Amino acid sequence: MFNFSTSTRAWRFLISVVACLLCLTLQLSSANPMRPDTGKPAVTPTQKPTAVVSAPALPTLSSILIIGDYRVAVFTRGRERTIGQRINGYTVVQIEPEYIVMKQGTREVTLKIKSRGALSITPAGKE
Repeated sequence: MFNFSTSTRAWRFLISVVACLLCLTLQLSSANPMRPDTGKPAVTPTQKPTAVVSAPALPTLSSILIIGDYRVAVFTRGRERTIGQRINGYTVVQIEPEYIVMKQGTREVTLKIKSRGALSITPAGKE
């Protein structure tokens, strides 16, 4: 009724499948679900990840231009800002011939001009 060689091959295949399933079952049962994995930190659901918030990078002051009441701070790449304008998260609050003052929240920063190449221009009629 059955071919002996086909029947033997089928039994060998069935035994190898059962052996593989048995090995898998033994490996899974040896893991302790009550013991946390040491490779990962334990985090409770109520914990929220904390992010470190640093102040934005300070822009580099290139020059200061003051003509009468007109005051401009010039930063790298030709970015110009007047009093009240923002750059990199900071607001320009004061522009003087040798420095500017910027604010970000409660933090106040003074940037001084690196090279002093003062050139004063007095508008006509204000001599």
